Amino acid sequence: MSATSVSPGSLELYELQQEVDRLRGQVQNRLAIGADHHHSATWLEAEDSAEAQQGHRPSAPGFWPEDEVVASTQTLPYTNGDTYEGETLNTLRHGHGVLQCVGGDRYEGQWRLDVREGRGKAVLANGVEYDGDWKADKAHGSGRAKYANGGVYEGEFHAELRSGWGLHKFPEDVGQYEGEWEQDRMHGKGRHTYPDGSYYEGGWARGERVQGKYVSADQSVEYVGAWKGELRHGFGTQVQTGLRRYSGEWINGYEHGRGKCMYADGSEYDGEWAIGVREGTGKMTAPNGYQYAGHWKDGARHGTGSCTFESGARYQGGWQHDKQSGQGRCLYACGDRYDGEWANGLRSGKGTCNFVNGDSYQGTWENDQRHGFGCCKFADGSLFRGDWEADGWVQSAADPGLTKVSGKGLARAQAGQDALFVIQARDELRNKRLSGGDEFKVMLRGPAEVYATVKDNSDGTYQATYQTVVAGQYQLHVLTGLDERVADSPYPLRVLSSLPDVRKTAVVGTGRSAAECGCPAEFYIEARDQYGNRCLGSMLPEGLSVEVELASGLINCQVNMRILKDGRYECHYTAQQPGFYRLHVLSTGKHVGGSPFSVQVTDQGAKETHANGAAAPAAAVQEPIIDRVKLWETIAAAQFSADGISEGWDSDVSDDETPEHKYLKAHPGVPVVDNLEDIWKVSKLQRERKQRAEQRKQAELQRMARLKAKAKEEIAQEARQLGYGSGWT
Repeated sequence: MSATSVSPGSLELYELQQEVDRLRGQVQNRLAIGADHHHSATWLEAEDSAEAQQGHRPSAPGFWPEDEVVASTQTLPYTNGDTYEGETLNTLRHGHGVLQCVGGDRYEGQWRLDVREGRGKAVLANGVEYDGDWKADKAHGSGRAKYANGGVYEGEFHAELRSGWGLHKFPEDVGQYEGEWEQDRMHGKGRHTYPDGSYYEGGWARGERVQGKYVSADQSVEYVGAWKGELRHGFGTQVQTGLRRYSGEWINGYEHGRGKCMYADGSEYDGEWAIGVREGTGKMTAPNGYQYAGHWKDGARHGTGSCTFESGARYQGGWQHDKQSGQGRCLYACGDRYDGEWANGLRSGKGTCNFVNGDSYQGTWENDQRHGFGCCKFADGSLFRGDWEADGWVQSAADPGLTKVSGKGLARAQAGQDALFVIQARDELRNKRLSGGDEFKVMLRGPAEVYATVKDNSDGTYQATYQTVVAGQYQLHVLTGLDERVADSPYPLRVLSSLPDVRKTAVVGTGRSAAECGCPAEFYIEARDQYGNRCLGSMLPEGLSVEVELASGLINCQVNMRILKDGRYECHYTAQQPGFYRLHVLSTGKHVGGSPFSVQVTDQGAKETHANGAAAPAAAVQEPIIDRVKLWETIAAAQFSADGISEGWDSDVSDDETPEHKYLKAHPGVPVVDNLEDIWKVSKLQRERKQRAEQRKQAELQRMARLKAKAKEEIAQEARQLGYGSGWT
C-alpha cells in the first residue's frame, strides 16, 4: 500500500473529527445501496488503542495526529469478504474507488470520508442499478435507475427517493410517466401514457390522479375533470365520439348525482344519475318532438311524469319500466282524450274516452281496446250500455230485416265502372252493429250474372263493390250467409253504357248498302261503347260530331241526319243516278266500325224489269254486278301491308306519326343529334327528312290514284256493257 503525506492545511482537522464521530455512531448500519458491512469504525478503534499505548494522542479527541493523515490508493480487504480498491485517507475511502461486495453488489464512483458522495454507479445482485449523483451515501440529485422488474427511471432523486422531475418507464403492461415526483410517488403535474396509447395528463397527489384529462387510445373517449385514484370522481366532462357527451358529477367512475348528457341523435337528458344510469328526476328531449319530464329508475321512465310523443300525443301520469302504468290521462294527436288506468303502456282497467267524432265511452279497457262492461254514447245520440269485447260491441248477429242498405250502386251503374253501396248491420233491437263478423252476399241477375265483393269494415258496416260490362236491367240481390234476403232485396238496377267508342259504333239499315234512283233510302247510326252496348241519348255527349258523305266519283249525294230520342242518328238520302257509291261515316274525324261502305244504287225501271222477267235477252244471262272499287281497295290494302304491318292504311299520315315526329314538327328548332359538333346540321337534316317523307307520301298517293282510276275505268266499261248509260264515264 502506497501512502502520501498530507500537510496540516490541506484538510480541516475539525471536519475530519466530526465525520469520524458520525461514522462511529453508524457502525452497525447497512448501506441502502451497496449493502457493505464494513464501516471502518472497528479498526479505527484499534488504531486509536495502539496509538494510546504508544503514547501518541491525536490533536482532537479520537483522531490521528495531524502529521499521521495520509492520502493514498490502496486495496482494503474486509473481514466479511468485501474489498475496496481506490483512493483513501489512511483507511477511509476517499476519492474514486470500487467497492466489490461478497454478495455480488458493486459500486464504482466517488467517495468522501468513507461514504459515497459525488458521481457513481451501483449495481446490486438483485438486478437494481443506479448511475448518478450521491450524497451522504445515498442516491441524491440527477441519475438513472433500473429496477428488478424492468422499470427504468431517469430524473431527480432525493435521499434515494424519486423527487422532482423525472421519466419513469414502467414494465410493458403499465406504460410510462413523465412529470413531477415527491417521496418516491407521482406528485404535481405529469403525464402517464399507457401501452395502448391512452394517456392521463394533469395533477397528481401521492401517486394518484386528482384533476386532469384522460384520452383513450383511439381518441374516441375524452374525460376532463376530477379523479379519485384511477376512477372519475367529482365533477367532470366526458365525450364519447359518435355516442354522447356527459357533463356533471361522478362517483367512483360512474355518472352519479346531477348531470347533463347530449346524445348523437340529438336527444338530451338533464337530471339526476345513479351508478351510470338515469335515476331520480330529469328531463329528456329529442329533435323529433319527443319530450319527457319526470321520474326515472334504472335508465327508464318510472314513477310519475309528463310526456309528449313523436306522434304529438301528450300523456301525464304514472310510469313503470318505461311504459305508462297506473292512473294517467292522454290527449291523442287525432283529438281523442282518455283519462283512466294504464298497464304496460296500454289503456287497461277503468277509464273514460271522448272520441273526436263525438262518441264517448266510459267503462273497462284491456290492451288498449274497450273490453268488459261499459257505456257508449254515440254522436247521433244513441246509447249502448253492455258488454264489449276487442273494442267491439257484443251483440247478436245482424237482423236481415232491420239491416239498412244505401248507396248509388243500389239503383244505377255504368258499364266497365266500379259501383258500390254500403250495408249497415243492425241487431234485433235496431241498434247499429259496432263490430264486423257478419256474412253478406251480393249478386246481379239480368243480361249477365255478376257477383260483388263485400268488404267488412270491422265497425258494423260493409262495402259491396261490383262491375259489369253488359248494360241493361238487372235485379240486385243482397243476402245473408244463410241466403236470407236483406231489407228490400232484390233491388231493380239499371246498368248504363259507357261513353261512345268510334270503332264500336254501328251503321244499320237497308240504305247502308242499297238504294233505288229517285227513291228515299235510310239507315241509322247507333252509338256504342267499347263493350258494344248501345249508347242511349243520355249517354251521348252534347254536340257529338258525326259526319256522313255519300259519293260516286264526282257525284255527291246529300244525306240528311237527325238525332232520335233513343240516341240513334237517322240518316235519309235520295240518289238520282244509279251506280256504286261510297258511304263514309266519321265521328271526331275517325271512321266508325266498317266505314267506308259500298252502296249500290239501281235504276228503278231496270229493277222492275228484272223483277217481271221482261228484260232484254242480254239481261237474261246478266251476272251480278261486282263492286270493283271494293275489290281494288282490298288489293291495294294487301299490297300496303305486304310487310306484315297494316297500321295506318285507313288513317291520315299524321295519325301514324310517332310522338317524336310530332314533337319535331311542333318544335323544328330542337336539335336531334348527340354530337354537339353537328348541331349546325340540324336544320339541313330536318329539311331532308321532310322532303323524303313528302316524296314517299306523294308516291303513295300517285299509286293509289292510279289504282283508283283503273278501278273506275273497269267499272265504267262493265256498266256500259250492261247498258247503264253514260253517267258512269
